[in-house]
Order: sequence, then structure tokens, then C-alpha cells
Amino acid sequence: MRIFLVLIVMMMSSAFVMAQEKYGFKVGGVDVTSDNYLDLTEINGVSGKVYFDPNTRTLTLDNATIEANDCNAILNETCDYLTIELIGTNNINVTGAVGIYLKEETTIWSNSSGKLSVKSNGCALLFGGCPLEISNCWLEAEGLWGIFTNRNVAEEVLTIHNSHVEA
Repeated sequence: MRIFLVLIVMMMSSAFVMAQEKYGFKVGGVDVTSDNYLDLTEINGVSGKVYFDPNTRTLTLDNATIEANDCNAILNETCDYLTIELIGTNNINVTGAVGIYLKEETTIWSNSSGKLSVKSNGCALLFGGCPLEISNCWLEAEGLWGIFTNRNVAEEVLTIHNSHVEA
């Protein structure tokens, strides 16, 4: 009996030692980690198919909706070269925060005519101190500011390839 209890305590303590890996960005105010990256629809306000591939640094929005109040729908803090892939029609609706806030180089693209509508009562899409590329997709950014940079520095370059963009 004593050995059994020792084994249980050892197993429980080893489970606490294995920390989850954070990937440097948030969806709906929640860190994307090694525990939740395969199905981000577990996050409150996220529906459709939303998942992350850490090997390619690709966040996929597949006919998804992200609704957030008082937090950014997507916040890329430290995931350099993040790719947001659009499949089908996707919507982001935010009140009290930024729809998509990027602090590291990010590409929003589609391989199949994907669409993204970002609506906020503030800024729809904000990128600061980094470049943003929009490629092969349809993007609508609606708010007090559609697409905005926050530092006005040389690194803040917006590149649009083969896309329809409304801001």
C-alpha cells in the first residue's frame, strides 16, 4: 500500500513538472499552447475550425468566427513569421479592443479564395514595429481605424499581393 501511494505521488509530481509550451500569441485572450493548439474552438467566443501548426507557425481559420469583448481576437506578441491561413469565410467581431493586433511579422493569406471580415469599435487591424503581408485573399477591416500602424517606423510595411482589401 505504501509503495502504491509513493508511485501515485511521483506520477502526480511529474505531471506538474511538464510545462505547457506557449507559442507567443493569443486567440480570444487565451494563450495558444501545446495543450490547446489542435482545437482553439474550446476558447470562449471561438467557433468553426481554428487550429495552429507549430511546425509551420500557421494559424488556420476555417469558416471560423471569433467574438471577443475587452480583449484582442488575435494578439501576436512574440511569434515571428506567424501565418494566418484563411479557408472559406471567416469573421472577427470585437468590442473594446483590437480585432487583430500584430507585434511580430505576420502574413494573412489564402490558398483557396478565403475571406476575412474584421470588425471592431476601435481598430480592426493594428500592426506595430513589424511588417504585415496580405496575400491571395479578401480582407475587410472595419472600425474607427481599419488598418493602422502604431509607431510609424520603417519596419511597419504593409504589402498586398493579389488581394481585395477594404478598410
